[in-house]
Amino acid sequence: MVLAPTIFLSGFIFPIESMPKVAQWIASVIPLTYYLHILRGILVKGVGIEHLWQEAVILAAMTAVTLIIAAARVRKSLD
Repeated sequence: MVLAPTIFLSGFIFPIESMPKVAQWIASVIPLTYYLHILRGILVKGVGIEHLWQEAVILAAMTAVTLIIAAARVRKSLD
């Protein structure tokens, strides 16, 4: 239920620029979008981290937020 919309909205199948504005906003929240930017940059374009650092920082921030929320929920369930 979550996987198919994530793939469709991430830009893997359809370009994000051709999507409606609401779908573009949703795509900006999906981590797979940033991962695909990094993957295409490295494999297709052959660029380094100096061109992809913004996407890497966004992914790192999403990871940190997810880990903090997960740790807080586990702590509450253990108490």
